[in-house]
Amino acid sequence: MALFAFVTDKCREEAKGFNYLPDLKNLCEQIEESQDFNRFDPFPPPYLVRKHFAGRNGRLIALKQPVTYQDEEHTVIVLLSVIMRGNRAYEEFSENAAEYGARHFAKHFTQSELETFIEIRMASDPVIPKPALSDEEYGYLYEALSSNKDNANDLICESADWEGIVGKESVKPFLTRVYDALGSAKPASTAGGSLIDIPQKPGWKILARSFPSLNTWFLAALLTGSSAEEESVIREKYNIILEAEEVELQILLQHSRRSYPQIILAEEALWQKVQSDKLANLALSPEETQILKTGLRPEGAFPLFINGRAGSGKSTILQYLFADYLFYHIDTAKTGAPPAYFTYSEELLKEARDAVESVLGCGAKYWKYSDLDLQSDQIGDIVAKSFREFRQYLLSLVPEGAGKQRFIQAKYIDYSAFRNKWSRRFGRTTTKRDVSPDLCWHIIRTYVKGTSPDTFLDVDEYCQLEQNHRTVSPDIYNWVYQNVWEKWYKELTSEDSGYWDDQDLVRYVLDNDHIKAVFPCIFCDEAQDFTRVELEAIRRMSLFSDRTVEPQAIAHIPFVFAGDQFQTVNPTGFRWDAIKAWFVEKFIFALDPNRKSALNDINYHELSYNYRSTAPIVGFSNYVQALRGYLFDLPDVEPQIPWDTSPASPVSYFQISQDFFWDELKKLSDVVLILPCHENEEDWFIDNDPVLSEKIRASDGSTLIPVLSPVRAKGREFARVVLYGFGKNCPDKLLEPLRKPDFEGFSQEESLPLEYFLNRLYVAVSRPKQQLMIVDEDSAERSKLWVFANNSNFEEKILAKINVRNVWDQRLNYLENGRIEMLTASNPTDSQENARVFEEDGLRRMDSYILRQAAISYKNCGNNAKANFCRAWEYRIDGEYSAAGNLFLGIGHLDDAIKCYWMAGKKGWPEIVSKCRDAASRIEYQLASFHCDKKEVSEGVRILEKLSTYDFDQLEAIEMYVAFGEAAEEVLRFVLSKSESKHLVYPALFGYVQKIRLAGITIDDLLFADLAFKARDYEAAIEIWDQQGKTHSKDYKRAKAATEPYPECLNSFYALQEWSEMVEKYREHHDQPLSDEQRTALGVALARLNNHDEALAQLVESRSIEGLREVEKIAKSAKNQAVVEACRLGALILLVESGTWLAMPDVINSKLSDKEALTLCRALARSDKLVTILSDNRAGGQIQKQISEFLRNRFIKPQIVELPEQFILEIGAAIERAGNRVDALQFYELIDKGAFPQAIQRQAAQRWVVCKERQAKFDADRGIIERTNDRMKEAEERRRKLSIADEKLPEFPVLPKTLAGLFAEVMKDKAHDVSKVAEKTASEVAASDVSKETAMDASRAAASKAAAGNAPARKTSKGIASNVPKGATPKPSDENMKAKTEMTIGSYKITFFRERDRINIEHTDSGEHLSIRNKGTEVDGDWEFDQPEPGHFKIHGAEFDIINDPGKGVSLEFGKSGVVVFFECVRGGM
Repeated sequence: MALFAFVTDKCREEAKGFNYLPDLKNLCEQIEESQDFNRFDPFPPPYLVRKHFAGRNGRLIALKQPVTYQDEEHTVIVLLSVIMRGNRAYEEFSENAAEYGARHFAKHFTQSELETFIEIRMASDPVIPKPALSDEEYGYLYEALSSNKDNANDLICESADWEGIVGKESVKPFLTRVYDALGSAKPASTAGGSLIDIPQKPGWKILARSFPSLNTWFLAALLTGSSAEEESVIREKYNIILEAEEVELQILLQHSRRSYPQIILAEEALWQKVQSDKLANLALSPEETQILKTGLRPEGAFPLFINGRAGSGKSTILQYLFADYLFYHIDTAKTGAPPAYFTYSEELLKEARDAVESVLGCGAKYWKYSDLDLQSDQIGDIVAKSFREFRQYLLSLVPEGAGKQRFIQAKYIDYSAFRNKWSRRFGRTTTKRDVSPDLCWHIIRTYVKGTSPDTFLDVDEYCQLEQNHRTVSPDIYNWVYQNVWEKWYKELTSEDSGYWDDQDLVRYVLDNDHIKAVFPCIFCDEAQDFTRVELEAIRRMSLFSDRTVEPQAIAHIPFVFAGDQFQTVNPTGFRWDAIKAWFVEKFIFALDPNRKSALNDINYHELSYNYRSTAPIVGFSNYVQALRGYLFDLPDVEPQIPWDTSPASPVSYFQISQDFFWDELKKLSDVVLILPCHENEEDWFIDNDPVLSEKIRASDGSTLIPVLSPVRAKGREFARVVLYGFGKNCPDKLLEPLRKPDFEGFSQEESLPLEYFLNRLYVAVSRPKQQLMIVDEDSAERSKLWVFANNSNFEEKILAKINVRNVWDQRLNYLENGRIEMLTASNPTDSQENARVFEEDGLRRMDSYILRQAAISYKNCGNNAKANFCRAWEYRIDGEYSAAGNLFLGIGHLDDAIKCYWMAGKKGWPEIVSKCRDAASRIEYQLASFHCDKKEVSEGVRILEKLSTYDFDQLEAIEMYVAFGEAAEEVLRFVLSKSESKHLVYPALFGYVQKIRLAGITIDDLLFADLAFKARDYEAAIEIWDQQGKTHSKDYKRAKAATEPYPECLNSFYALQEWSEMVEKYREHHDQPLSDEQRTALGVALARLNNHDEALAQLVESRSIEGLREVEKIAKSAKNQAVVEACRLGALILLVESGTWLAMPDVINSKLSDKEALTLCRALARSDKLVTILSDNRAGGQIQKQISEFLRNRFIKPQIVELPEQFILEIGAAIERAGNRVDALQFYELIDKGAFPQAIQRQAAQRWVVCKERQAKFDADRGIIERTNDRMKEAEERRRKLSIADEKLPEFPVLPKTLAGLFAEVMKDKAHDVSKVAEKTASEVAASDVSKETAMDASRAAASKAAAGNAPARKTSKGIASNVPKGATPKPSDENMKAKTEMTIGSYKITFFRERDRINIEHTDSGEHLSIRNKGTEVDGDWEFDQPEPGHFKIHGAEFDIINDPGKGVSLEFGKSGVVVFFECVRGGM
């Protein structure tokens, strides 16, 4: 079976109209690729709706339609219509979907059309359905629970007293003899049972009885002769079992703690294993056994929802059932992800794992597999992966990087944090009446964020929920949505703020598709803590959500939830009926869209027994439940039945003012006080309560007895519990329905905080196992709360409303007034039980508060060593490391003490050195000693070497990693700071520190980068510097230069101002292309080395204004005016070319020379951007105006005749482009009147015509008709005179060069000027330094001097090298005027014969040569060459020009490089 998406024509047209077609296409692809339509929500049947489709208000309406093709049924999601929310059509559809659909949707597709669609798709583009089940996956559905089949084995039931005695350390060594006794004798079946002697243990006997009709033995106790009354006490306690003629199985199980098949006695090791475990082989009630066996029903039993209140055993059922599936995975399936057990509570998860491990290891039904080794790495890993704390599992799905940064633990918001922040934000301001933090958290968590993963639920969508799924009025919802969500919490939990809650996390992993369908079974304990969005995440985790499952197999998919909506101590809005409906729609119908399985509900079980508490405690807890049912109209709420029916202490009420109560309470070692506050508020509550601060606050700031909030107490059980102040802190309105006959009921807003108060109360009263005491106002009758449980009239009213099926008869217990004997009546069987529970929970959760309660409990039991141990851990968790270390040291825990001192950082180093000398071999001691004592570089290196081999995985806390990082960093900083460190082998030191960092120890990145640089691991250094943004240091630039390839390294050398290195690299790689940026940098480097001509050549190529300006500064400093002028002129042209108009006012207002002004004018004459500047923005008009003024002042004047004729029309073009029509006309009129050649005047006259016509058009556009006509007449008259009446004239003058051409021309001319300066310099050097040298020698001298000034050999663009400064002139003296002159330039040897006016050019490598005479017209030699024109030669890619200067001499120019050598001739030329 496959899932297809079909779009009707109507839907496509509507999507096109809203521009939603791409979104529609994407959605179709998602449906078919994922084979899932869960992004749709159920709408009034039979339709589906995709909310927020392609936008906030878009709604996509769809329909599921079965289609059969070739005997296989498929499902088509028919996309019917796109409607906008708020549209009248959407309102009509929402009001009556079936009627609206029949009128508007039915006609837009037919069944035959869908069949044809499927046929075509299957033939051309078939959809890939979800994979079928593998054999192992099939086994999870039908084989995993086979061990639950009734094997009809005889049973052995053991009482709690039996379990307690055989579990004692003093008895365990003799269990073999107990086993022998059981194997050799059978208990009597008659009333009274029998005593079985224990071999070789005089006085030891087994008190037992058999029940043949039940195939069961009952082991009442192992009597060890501890007292004369021992046997009579046990017989009295189990009289109903030992003395009755017949006993029902339920009564027998009620008095049993453990049960297992008698066949276990066949193997002593297995029996002993059972005796050592308290969690496996529990004596399950018939109710529990029935639920465990439902999985064997042929029709299936899943999804299974177990609702049970505190102590009902729901978690036990969950764990026993989970053990079956986990055993199947370990024993049979063996591949894939194991079953998953989720809860939001770490402590509950630990208890569940312990229980399942015990069941697997000691469970009787696995006795054939008793060699199952849960301690093996393989099985241990499987078990560990099976138990998941829900939040931590979701965090593990978040990828490294930005995702992890989004969910930092320090910014996590739970309900307690929300309350605190809410109070700071709204507590002192006026808020809407009855809006509490509880209510806001409930609305935001349950509805706004928790309803849909795709959107935040606004008030309109909230109103569309079914009435029984809404818990507040639309008015309140809207107020919270607008004022708390939109104006505060939405921003607080945004990515920018960084705070997050559970809903942000689950929405993130859903939105980014980080959840994969991998788990074959999913069990969720405490399901009341999950929202719909979280349940959607859980659904997607199921392996079977991504499989094709036959309809009849759906009820076998193991999804099990256990929860209690009455234990929702923090607001979640949990309702079983809402969750059941959602699960049916989202899971069952998703797997069976065509409803073939007939499965439309879940397997729901309500547990009725309480296995934790005594009958009086259960009866009083029932009273709280009855009150809830009465207050909130819950007629289906039912009481619990106590499993333990033995006599017990009543629930007692004490008054706050009774001093004897407080005196006796302090003597009890097994009591816990529960306060009506939130988690983490216990100390605040005590400090603000005058009675508690006096009675139980200890001098050291702790308390005399353990104190918990309901949230902390949830999931735990204690022998005795005292509730304090719940009546005093009860909401005033809670009992109004009982007191006011005409009370009309609570509003939704009023009821929610009242419900949560009752939830916390229920959790509190259901914690004790043996005794519940209440201490409050002076009397229960005067209390705002407890009067309900001590008033027969109230009881009648409550039961009259809820006891519709008489299930509450005899199930309630009143409060009794407390008496002193109630505090002393019973002693605990294990005085340290609470202390151990607190210690284990506190260490597991790293909860300092719980560990403080453990310390208090141990202290009350007289165990000061354990009290100090727990107190030390409390200090350690709270960051008081020195205090923790001192306590650990005091009880002999040296290792723990060192860890605490170490986590204290620098403050702890002296304490390690002074107090822990016995640990001198430990690395912590050596590091501390290094910092406290005299330091040596060699010792520091040795410590870092040792630290690099340390096993950091053994560290227990992040603070230890931090401490090692701090210490190692200090050592490294010291080593690198010392001068003798320069003799170190840095690579080795770098290796040590790198290993330390790779182990997770943080050492300052910049310090490590410094070490990496010294070790010449430049890439490591660069990576850190880049990450830290530290890219301006010289070391960074040196590292970049050392690692970057050419030409990228040029920029680094430039930043280092290492000009010679830069140019040298360029010489080595002269044939590689450069970017403009690199050429600019190279040009500056060349200028720094006084090689200005080649610098200009590079800047001509890069066309960089910044480069020209930098070289200008260099030349100005060197007083090289020719280079300064070249740079200024080039920069002016590039400024215009780039259209950098904002800089133009400063330029034209500066003191430009005539040459600069003319160059700027010539550039403006070619700028198309100048024409458009006015239309770009208002500022552009002002700049254009200033340009016009500049041109007018500099060029529109009679002195225009003094300018070179070739520039006249260029000036006119600039004035025209600047946009001032009057100026242009005036300029051309000046030309007409001046003494210019006729050709120029004619061109000027034509341009005058264009400007006049432009002027006329301007007037015409403004409707100035008369002036327009006058101007056109003038233009026509001039056209007639010029005989161009019909000729179309260009808009602007056509000039021979572009801006780029102008730049090249100007820079070439200036380069020539620069060369002449260099020639002059060379001649001056020759005359002053070596007056008697030949002209060639003078040239060489100049070259040598240039080289001495770090002027490297230059390269031309053609690769010809010259060691002669540019323009150096070999000027001969009179004596050797007729001698020949020789020089070598690169690979060419040049010889000039003055007498014969002949130049020979020889290639020094090949020996080929040319001989050039008579002005280049006569050429011979053995070198192949081209002569495109007289005097111009191309030889092997090189170019030469012979330039004859009559009367002076001849110049040899090397191509376009600008290198020119001038030879003075005898006859003044060739």
